[in-house]
Amino acid sequence: MQTSKFETMNRQTDIGKRVEKALESLDGIQKAEPQPYFFTRLKARLERDNKSVWEMIGSFLARPAIAIVGLCLILALNVFILIQKETATTTSQPYADNMPAQEDENIFATATNAYDYENLEP
Repeated sequence: MQTSKFETMNRQTDIGKRVEKALESLDGIQKAEPQPYFFTRLKARLERDNKSVWEMIGSFLARPAIAIVGLCLILALNVFILIQKETATTTSQPYADNMPAQEDENIFATATNAYDYENLEP
């Protein structure tokens, strides 16, 4: 499939317009500046020898091996819970099947009589 010269020119002008729009969007850009004393605080933190407890915990948990093992444990726990839930629902019978018919009727009558607003006694 060949493209005509007109289509090629049209594409080039379209690309040119897009480039111009992109360059115009950069007109109002300003240089990012850090907060006051940022570099002083950064230098002090880098020179500090002792780490806080949270920094030590974070650096330990950020190791790839620890993170992968943690994710595998969480996934294994989820699978275990799903399997246990599935076997529990298939082996047990619903509560309504274990109840005698009279108790079912009494429960239904009690529930419907409690909300019978047409026959209220004064």
